[in-house]
Amino acid sequence: MANAILHGNQFDARKRISLRAELNPIGLVISIADEGTGCEPDCVPDPLASDNILRESGRGLLLIRACMDEVTWRRTPSGGTDLIMTKFRCRAESAPDRNLV
Repeated sequence: MANAILHGNQFDARKRISLRAELNPIGLVISIADEGTGCEPDCVPDPLASDNILRESGRGLLLIRACMDEVTWRRTPSGGTDLIMTKFRCRAESAPDRNLV
């Protein structure tokens, strides 16, 4: 949400941000949409690069990618950006068998 306010809408109080969270059989899907001009995620400076390592901000995308299983960006029909983050459920059949000796 902070990135949508700061980088997406650039603190423009006339622009809206929407948040949608859904827990479904696949997992948790969170969508955050802004009405800003957007950015290209691949063009965001690497926060782990030596020039950026001591910066106080700039780690939002790194944390999102580290915590979520799937992350996608898309342009909205109104010209903003929609960030869709998915955290998949753990499947019982894929969990380790704790009864093995």
